[in-house]
Amino acid sequence: MPDNFGRTAATVLTEEICNPVLTQAGTDADADLSVFIEPLDTLWEIVANQDMPDEVRAKLCKACAFARRGLSDADSMASSLKLLREAMHLNPNAGVKREIATLSRALKKSRFRSRTRRRQRTAGAGRKQRK
Repeated sequence: MPDNFGRTAATVLTEEICNPVLTQAGTDADADLSVFIEPLDTLWEIVANQDMPDEVRAKLCKACAFARRGLSDADSMASSLKLLREAMHLNPNAGVKREIATLSRALKKSRFRSRTRRRQRTAGAGRKQRK
């Protein structure tokens, strides 16, 4: 933002916390950013009802999603996908389209594997009962 534009405290706080997380995510796609989940969630609560530009709120969504990106459980992946979609809604130039596509595929695979395992367990239990 231009220097002559007055930023709110919420905007400054959000940018100052999110920018390093996003920089690290951009330089090392495999970086474990899960240590940032709690601070980013706390920041989210602090700035939830504050006025700030959509681009800055999109950064927060993106940073929160990237922090969860390394977690492999379906709930975390779904949460991350939701955050990325919110970031794209707030700022179409947020640079998350490829991440959304990748995460969508991973989530579908995860759900498919989960369903397959459940079916196998159910089928195995049915065979045991018949004996």
